[in-house]
Amino acid sequence: MALFSRRSARTDAASPPPRLSELTDVEQEWIDSLIAIVADTGTDIGDVGQIRDLYEKSVTQWHRVNPPERVDPHPMINAIGSALGEHLVLRTQLRWMIADDGHRTELALHEPRSKMLLYPTDLVAERWIAHDGGEFIPATVHRVVAALPVTSGRRRA
Repeated sequence: MALFSRRSARTDAASPPPRLSELTDVEQEWIDSLIAIVADTGTDIGDVGQIRDLYEKSVTQWHRVNPPERVDPHPMINAIGSALGEHLVLRTQLRWMIADDGHRTELALHEPRSKMLLYPTDLVAERWIAHDGGEFIPATVHRVVAALPVTSGRRRA
């Protein structure tokens, strides 16, 4: 069950599910480096409100700049998406995976019993480009936590 991504919602029902694989050490280090970017802003990834605030501040600043003068938003989109994902990893049974649908390979969160599949960086990217407010972040956390068993302060392996 793919959630919260417009891309996921458009997936053809006849399409096979993406192939999931465990993260390599390099991919885990990349996620860790993205989370460090968020931490360097003073944002606590354990506080979904702070993640929302960072998103809103970042997206607003980026959209205020004249388009030809804007910096590449992908580093911050990936950082905020990774912080959102890690927040969910720490609160639920979701695990970071690599999802390959034959067209794209992306970081995803997966929980095998419910078959939940979530693409947190894709979720942030879609909202960033649309200049949506950050309320989707706590709303996503609320929906995911309500749908899955909650763990308290679980740490990644």
